[in-house]
Amino acid sequence: MATFSQHQYQPNTWETERLFLRPFTAKDFADLYRFYSHPEVMRFIGKGARTESETLAELISFITHWRQHNFGNFAIIHKASGKLMGRTGLYFSDRCKEAQFGYVLDKSYWGQGLGLEAGKASLDYGFKVLEFEQIVAFAMPENVVSRKILSEKLGMHCITDNFIYSGIQYAYYSIGRAEYLTSSSLRVKACKSS
Repeated sequence: MATFSQHQYQPNTWETERLFLRPFTAKDFADLYRFYSHPEVMRFIGKGARTESETLAELISFITHWRQHNFGNFAIIHKASGKLMGRTGLYFSDRCKEAQFGYVLDKSYWGQGLGLEAGKASLDYGFKVLEFEQIVAFAMPENVVSRKILSEKLGMHCITDNFIYSGIQYAYYSIGRAEYLTSSSLRVKACKSS
């Protein structure tokens, strides 16, 4: 059973128990910048907190990716508050050839299982709707919480904890479509050192 369903009135908008996932628009800049500029929120996201111009460039890249590929990063809307609380989704980049999954949540929404909920929806969307054969994710080695979600909760395998991209070390996770769709109980996947 899917963890999400398509919203009946909005195209490319999906919903989970507590979240709406929809493509970003230019109107989302202030909300995105609110958490992209927060050093603690962005501590484990690439080079860290973003400036206004960096946030705007990233927002434009989200919108452009949707136009080019008809999928991409979703704005995460918290149903109860109606607020934009993060981003999640699938995207292509020069980091690797596979579709990549990622998420960022505003700090006030941490510790509520919302990252897991958004993550399951993103993987369901990638495997059940877009029918990708493989999805990968990257996390900084010291980001224990996200690594636990990727491995223990989402069932992704840690391929290496020493993947270097743009001078930054990442743990590299992967899961295949067949395994994701047939897995009834998720197991802990230990990381191989390189």
